[in-house]
Amino acid sequence: ASDVYKRQVDNFGTPSFQTGPTDDVSQGGMYIYTEASGGNNDKVANLNSWCVNTTTLSTPSLRWSWMMFGNAMGSIEVLIDDSVAWLMDLGPGGGPQVWTQAQIALPVSSNLLIQFRGTTGVSWSSDMALDEITVDDGIPAGCTDTLADNYDALALVDDGSCIPVINGCMNPAYMEFDSGANTDPGLCEVLIVYGCM
Repeated sequence: ASDVYKRQVDNFGTPSFQTGPTDDVSQGGMYIYTEASGGNNDKVANLNSWCVNTTTLSTPSLRWSWMMFGNAMGSIEVLIDDSVAWLMDLGPGGGPQVWTQAQIALPVSSNLLIQFRGTTGVSWSSDMALDEITVDDGIPAGCTDTLADNYDALALVDDGSCIPVINGCMNPAYMEFDSGANTDPGLCEVLIVYGCM
């Protein structure tokens, strides 16, 4: 993806069938998106902030909602001062037609540049969208997947830190030892015995 083009603002669905949102997060407002039809596939769309001052915030954070619905999806990156701070690449199949909220910590700065970079996929079905972009003190973030090893019941937004549960024997003294396991539901059975028998 080498060509750069601009994002568009819309409401009530993108012009393309089976890609992009049908409405914004709050139901009835506007959102910003990449329109991949009309030869805009495999291109980059940037959304750049003005200089952001986070020095008055105690826990500066960037929060936004995103949707990547379409069967030829590309990727979204968030760059802070030209360094990638967040990346979402769901593969060419994209994700469901639902808004997902994300949040990342920001550095304390009086002159911060925030960029959203969308790279469209290989065909027209790659309309990805952003909505409700906010810089503030943030909300409690953590793993919101109830099946993950580090689920955080107090988290209001997922921060991408979820660790999947991997069952296995975690005791290296047993034959069934699994170095990749993080949960031991009692799978250790055969104790390794060294010496003459």
